[in-house]
Amino acid sequence: MRLFYAPGACSLSAHILLREAGLPFQLEKVDLQAGEQHSEAFRRLNPAGLVPVLAAGDMVLTELPAISWVIAQQAPDRQLYPADVVGQARVMEWLNWLSGTVHGWGFGGLWRPMRFVNEPALHPAVQARGRDWIEQGFARIDQRLAQGFAVGDALTVVDPYLLVMYRWGGRIGLPMRSRYPHWHRHALMLLGRDSVQAALAAEAISVDIAA
Repeated sequence: MRLFYAPGACSLSAHILLREAGLPFQLEKVDLQAGEQHSEAFRRLNPAGLVPVLAAGDMVLTELPAISWVIAQQAPDRQLYPADVVGQARVMEWLNWLSGTVHGWGFGGLWRPMRFVNEPALHPAVQARGRDWIEQGFARIDQRLAQGFAVGDALTVVDPYLLVMYRWGGRIGLPMRSRYPHWHRHALMLLGRDSVQAALAAEAISVDIAA
C-alpha cells in the first residue's frame, strides 16, 4: 500500500493507523506548498487534489473515513473498528461529524474561505464563522472524551483523527491544555504510543502539548 500524505494534514491519521495496524506501506509525500496536489499525476489519483490517498494495486481510495475503514479491515485483530454494531455506528457517527462539520465547515472555512465564496471581501466573515464552528466542535469533543477513548475503552480509527485536530487547535492559537482538559489527557495518551511517535518522526512534525 502507498499512502499519499502531507505532513500534519488529516492524512496523519491514516499514517498512524497503518502503523497501529502493523501493515507494510510506503509513504509518498505530496508537497502542498509547491502545488504538487495540482499535478496531472496526482489528479489522476484524486481529481479533488486532496490528501490522503491510499493506493494498493488497482485500488485507489480517497476520503479519510473510507481509508480508515479499509486499514482497520486489513488488521481485524487490532480491533481498530469495534466488533459490535453500536460501536461501529458510533465510529461512523464520529467520523462523519469530524470530517464534514469540524474539518469541512470549521477548518475549511477558516483556512480555505475561497471554497465557500468567490468574493474576497467576504472571506473574513467566512473565516470568523469557521472559527465559531471549530470552537463549538472542540467543546463538544472535550465533553465526549471525559471517559478516555472516543469509542469504548480502546483505540479506534477515530482517536488519531482527534489527535490531528488537537494539533490544529494549537496551530490556530487555542489554549488546548487549559480549555480542553479531557482532550489534552487523550492527546497525552496517544502520544505515548509507538505508532504515533513513529508517524510524527517520519513526517518531521510534533504536537505541542504545553499550550
